[in-house]
Amino acid sequence: MHAASTAAIATAAAAAVVGTASLMTSKSEVTHVALFRLSRPLNDDEIARIHTLAALVPGMISIRCGPNYTDRAGKFNFCITIRFESRSAEEAFRTDPHHEEGKAWMRPLMVMDADSPPLLVFDFIDKPNKSFNWGALCLLSASAGIVLGLATARRG
Repeated sequence: MHAASTAAIATAAAAAVVGTASLMTSKSEVTHVALFRLSRPLNDDEIARIHTLAALVPGMISIRCGPNYTDRAGKFNFCITIRFESRSAEEAFRTDPHHEEGKAWMRPLMVMDADSPPLLVFDFIDKPNKSFNWGALCLLSASAGIVLGLATARRG
């Protein structure tokens, strides 16, 4: 076998192995869920204010919020859901100045009575969060094509 062909086959095989190993990428994201009992619905400006956190807080991937439209959450009538890139990002958020500011303006809106808590928080790690790596699939396909092409050319 020609040395250049051997090197090409070895390179293609190595690329195929790397491509196969990285077809699925995983990362551990954290989801933070906060349920509120509010004394009144938030207006559009207040909801927009919550959404601005996504651009201000390091490690925050996204933030969603809105009022409950069913009766399934008991007395909780508003929810904020935040995705963080890591547990450490969520932990840093707990003392972030923007979060502290948000808590300060929302606290007076919370229903405080002995009936049930005004706030319920639940944090969980999305693990594993697997997503398909299309670039690795293309690399794997190209590598397989090279290997097959070289093998076919060698036979011919």
